[in-house]
Amino acid sequence: MKGTPWTDTEIAMLIGIKKRGATLKDNMHLLPGRSYGATVYKAHGLDMHSISATRRIQLLMQDGKERTAREIGELIGLDRKSVNEYMRVAVTPGASQWAHVARVEGLHRKSVYVYGPGENAERPESLEEMSDKQLDALHRSAGAWWPYGDPVLMSAMSAMVTAGRAAP
Repeated sequence: MKGTPWTDTEIAMLIGIKKRGATLKDNMHLLPGRSYGATVYKAHGLDMHSISATRRIQLLMQDGKERTAREIGELIGLDRKSVNEYMRVAVTPGASQWAHVARVEGLHRKSVYVYGPGENAERPESLEEMSDKQLDALHRSAGAWWPYGDPVLMSAMSAMVTAGRAAP
């Protein structure tokens, strides 16, 4: 059974989605009234093959913005671990390098990637190699998230510490 014919606007939208390397599942809202299966079938009929994950990452990163693996993954529909594996290859110095690590940040030493070959930022091997100032910055939290102690919680904590057991 044949459905509603595809309009030129819908076909142009489908071509645009595929050209920029976006996933169909994440962009089905742009084609209301079309099922995912019908869209995949139409893309196949137009001889539009899927773009590899590496190419999708490259297309995304060409805007020059710095991004972590988590941010890249959220934008193109991949998990952080997979993105890190693709980016590990991309930032390896040599003729095939197309990105580099701009800096390493945070307690978990997240790499921040940027498009284009370049020198990768130094990644500390362990927390012991970090200066006191760097460690302080990693563990510092703003006091604004807990402006004052909850009196009930504080009295319960005080009772537990004083009695050496959980409060009744």
